[in-house]
Amino acid sequence: MKPTRLRKLNRGLWWSGASKTWHYEIKVDNHPYKGDTGHAIFKEAQVWKAAKKRTLKNLEVGIAPPPAPAPNLAKGLAEWKKAHQGVLSDRHVNNVCRAVELHAATLLDSPIDQIKVRDLEDIRAAYLRGEGRGYHGAKLHHTKGGANKMIFHVRTVLIWNGVKEVPRLKPLTTQEGQQGIVWPEQVQPFIAEAWRGGRDHKRYGVRPVPDSAVAICLMLGLGLRPDEAVKAHWEWVETRRQVYVVGKSKSGRLREPPIPDWLAEFLTNLRRQQGSPKRGLIIPAGIDRAGRQLPHAPGFTAKPVARCAQKLEIEGLTPKRLRATFATTHFEAGTKITQIAQMMGHKDPETTRRHYIVQRPKDQAQAQALVAEAMGFKGSPPTVTERKRPKPTTRTPRTKAS
Repeated sequence: MKPTRLRKLNRGLWWSGASKTWHYEIKVDNHPYKGDTGHAIFKEAQVWKAAKKRTLKNLEVGIAPPPAPAPNLAKGLAEWKKAHQGVLSDRHVNNVCRAVELHAATLLDSPIDQIKVRDLEDIRAAYLRGEGRGYHGAKLHHTKGGANKMIFHVRTVLIWNGVKEVPRLKPLTTQEGQQGIVWPEQVQPFIAEAWRGGRDHKRYGVRPVPDSAVAICLMLGLGLRPDEAVKAHWEWVETRRQVYVVGKSKSGRLREPPIPDWLAEFLTNLRRQQGSPKRGLIIPAGIDRAGRQLPHAPGFTAKPVARCAQKLEIEGLTPKRLRATFATTHFEAGTKITQIAQMMGHKDPETTRRHYIVQRPKDQAQAQALVAEAMGFKGSPPTVTERKRPKPTTRTPRTKAS
């Protein structure tokens, strides 16, 4: 057993070559204390050791140390990102970080416990005065819904960092925008435009078989979400039962939507073109250095869907709204609402009915016509009788008595 070497103390401090910092050894009421100061400069280590000794003496007589100062918003955001990276989706983490760093930049140096309601009102007003960039670089004004979402992200970081009184703002009232949908008779032109392809992504350019068109076919044929279509695997396609087992769903519920004949034939031809793989991604973006397949980004289908919607003059269409086409087409074909909800992965069929099934405007127009007929307005509109206006009377000016 090697004898322990006596450390050479310099005013209660000794240098550690392993950690490259000064360590301390002090006694308070004959109780030894030792540890790492965390400082590589001797004077800074001395100041830290003196503060440590005062804290230990106060604890001996029952005096609690003062609370540590609250971190600023930038440090609180970094801690939140470190704790949630890999736990939540990368897209959500990036959205929170982008919203705080970009739109709450004036509060990054402020301590999190000193952020008040007035500060949130100022950054919300600045957000509404600003502009963003949309598809093809178009300038878009920030909306009230986006302002509410930005404030929600800032408050999320404050709540997670333990702020006792988090400032609360009343959300702004927003007007519901137009929800786009591809009607059943527009599906064929929509898919044809998607297969025509375009320079939607600078990285990939124009492809003879665009991967975005394959993802659009999966979303329209199986009701998949955009990220589920991008990360679809060949091993989840069961050819014997002709069903697709969603391996990674948002809710974690088992979903086995049947594959329609047109999509089954298309997937068979696509698998043959790829060399009949048994496993792996249906639409891989590439291969890394280790030989593993890389999926496309979650927003990979946003620009292709926007281009096809612009070609067909469909307003308010997003990749997620293709699920509304799936649900509405099944509803018009007579499929039970419970079966539609099960294929889409909804626990409550009311969610499917309220958010994904759209009534046609022509059906509403027919309903209006039936109601008008019931009211007796089928033949001619009601006549409006003209009222005769009275003739204006002339007034003689009065003369004042002298």
